[in-house]
Amino acid sequence: MPVSQLPAREIDLNSADHVKRIVLEIESEQNRRRKRNAWVLNQCLEGNQREYVKKELQRIYPETYSKFSIGDINIPRKIDLKLSKAYKNPPIRKLSNEQATEGLNEDYNKYHFDRAFKEADSIFNLHKYVALWLTWQNPDAKLGIEEGQYILHALKPYEYDLIRDQVTGEPIIFIQSHADTEITRLAGRSDGIEQTISESQSDRSAQTRIYYLWNATQYVEVVVKKAEGHGNEEKELITINYIDRKPNALGRIPITYLQADSSVDYPVASNLAAQSIDWNLGLSNLKTSSSAQGHGQLVITHPEGQKYNQVHMGMHTAITLPQSKKPDAPPTDAKYISASPDLAGQLDVLKFDVMNILDDYGIKAKGSLEGGADKFSSGFDRLLSEADVQDIVEDNQNLYSFTLEQGTFSIYSAYEEAMANFSYRGEEELAVTFEKPKVMISDKETLENIEKRDQLGLILPHEKHLIINPNLTAEQAKEREEEIQAIKAERMAAMADMFESDNDDEDDEGGQNA
Repeated sequence: MPVSQLPAREIDLNSADHVKRIVLEIESEQNRRRKRNAWVLNQCLEGNQREYVKKELQRIYPETYSKFSIGDINIPRKIDLKLSKAYKNPPIRKLSNEQATEGLNEDYNKYHFDRAFKEADSIFNLHKYVALWLTWQNPDAKLGIEEGQYILHALKPYEYDLIRDQVTGEPIIFIQSHADTEITRLAGRSDGIEQTISESQSDRSAQTRIYYLWNATQYVEVVVKKAEGHGNEEKELITINYIDRKPNALGRIPITYLQADSSVDYPVASNLAAQSIDWNLGLSNLKTSSSAQGHGQLVITHPEGQKYNQVHMGMHTAITLPQSKKPDAPPTDAKYISASPDLAGQLDVLKFDVMNILDDYGIKAKGSLEGGADKFSSGFDRLLSEADVQDIVEDNQNLYSFTLEQGTFSIYSAYEEAMANFSYRGEEELAVTFEKPKVMISDKETLENIEKRDQLGLILPHEKHLIINPNLTAEQAKEREEEIQAIKAERMAAMADMFESDNDDEDDEGGQNA
């Protein structure tokens, strides 16, 4: 019976048969396709897009692809930089106990949790789902050295697999694994041999894989050996060898998971990589057309069967053409035919397509791309910078507060309690406050806006402070206004006392003069 037909909560990780069936589904073509799509998108993001554009050119133009000028504008990277702003500034994290809050923030800073949260924000925006895996690493424990550290991993879709409750969608089993060389092709040289030293992410062992599996009560580490093929058919020989198996001391799986919708299945795969590669194919055509217009095509006419030596083509090149000695033979002739492609029309198509790609990802451009090819890049960047995505960023921050942040804290407190640190016992909820961005206008414009609203009676006294600093709460703004009014009252009282004192001195002087 396939794992998918077993209730997720009834899968036993100590059963080699159950683990074997899990591996079969991990290596299925459907799951491979999901990981492959995610891998290609990440490769485009990280700067390896050119290889995929080149591969597509080779497929479409097998005879002439090597003559193309390859377009390589990294649209995924530009979109990612625009949307992934939730952790531009670290949020404020608070527990009910002040001492626990200090300990939490100290560890989060010490172990660079915010770096992982920032990467998770990027993964979520691109792939529509993300998992954060918290682990306590103590590599020197066998040597009697107890100094370990927390490591928070932001996992990309091809680095793990989940078995989820078929009704609620809750992750029940977490499998940590990596994509193999069949998925990671076009990412540099891969020999399929694991090395001791660090190597490329794309280089994974082809025949022996290690899987780490957790559920709420069990942890197992297994070596999977495959005799042939990918191991995605039950008839293929798969050997499961347990390296380690023990109870899960946390009482829960060590990840927190978030996806853009509430389905019990993965979200629809992002199409951004394919969109960017297709768009850069069009850019390659435009660049190649521009080059062809500058050089032209050499055409030679000559008598039938006439032989001639090597023909040279290019700018500033003179060629010698053989002439037939037959009296009636036409002369051998050569001329350049200049291509006249509609470059402006091609560029308009590219502009239209890129605007639609941005729109698909919620980036609503306020203007349009103007100018020719010489201004395209700067115009594109300016268009991105002016687009307002604050609603998307704030929606993400709300999601992260209740899922990634809360889930990571729950795992962290479970680790601490497992290591006999009970500082977080009873702390059920982590309060997370993200800093709101200040509107990018000058202080002069801000003060003028406040003054106009005040004159029209459209603003309360404490609301002025919220406009100046949007990260204040309403109560803090009221307290600040009361404090300012109190200081003003003290100054007025002091000035009144000074005025009365001056009047008394004048009266005394007047009396003496009289």
